Amino acid sequence: MPLPDKQQCIREESQIYRDGQRNEYDLEAQLVTSAWTRSMGIAAIIGMVASLIGVGLVLITFRATRHANDIAKDTAKQQLRAYVGIQEILADLSQTYNNWRLSVVWVNAGQTPAYNVISGFHWKVGTAVELNEFDFPDQNRLAGVTSIAPGQTLVSSTRETLSLDRAREILKNRVHAVCWGWIEYSDTYPDSPRRRTECAFTIGIRNISHVPQVEIGFLSHNKHNGMDDNCMHPAREWDSETNQPKDRT
Repeated sequence: MPLPDKQQCIREESQIYRDGQRNEYDLEAQLVTSAWTRSMGIAAIIGMVASLIGVGLVLITFRATRHANDIAKDTAKQQLRAYVGIQEILADLSQTYNNWRLSVVWVNAGQTPAYNVISGFHWKVGTAVELNEFDFPDQNRLAGVTSIAPGQTLVSSTRETLSLDRAREILKNRVHAVCWGWIEYSDTYPDSPRRRTECAFTIGIRNISHVPQVEIGFLSHNKHNGMDDNCMHPAREWDSETNQPKDRT
């Protein structure tokens, strides 16, 4: 049997070495590729999470911006809406010097008109107990419906006058007297509720020695003084078809 050729052995060993080295390089390349793929996968997951967080932040920012806009709109409405309140209470002496007509002067202190305005003003005498339990009903409504421009006034007067004899009885504490008024209106914003302002005063007589100089005072009552949600009675809804207030249910 002939012996292997020395050169042939060297070539075979060299080929085996190269094949082994090639396999080693292939394995190393596969490991590098696997590590890179894993890193890219992790980076993709991180990117996806970051994107979701970004979308969440955008949604939060959008909602916060919308909420801020709603607050700004509501603030603008509150600043610009009509505000009808009391300017003064009047006691006008008649030309015969024996009675007084009581009136309340309403003023629109807001920056926009008050529409569909209705109002009334009344007075009543009674005992202290009766008046303390009095519920101040809406009476003596002014005829018609009107509007009040910003800065303008509306006068509501009592139908019955306060006589000189009644004034003497009040002065001597034989009877007590109160006057009260109310006004309801709509502001310029269609989605706003009806507005209402109430007032009530105890009537006092300080001096009656000389009729033209009789001093009639008005002290705020502990009830029936408020605006909108703080009123004793709720504002009535408005019927746009009849242009009149609806009855309270």
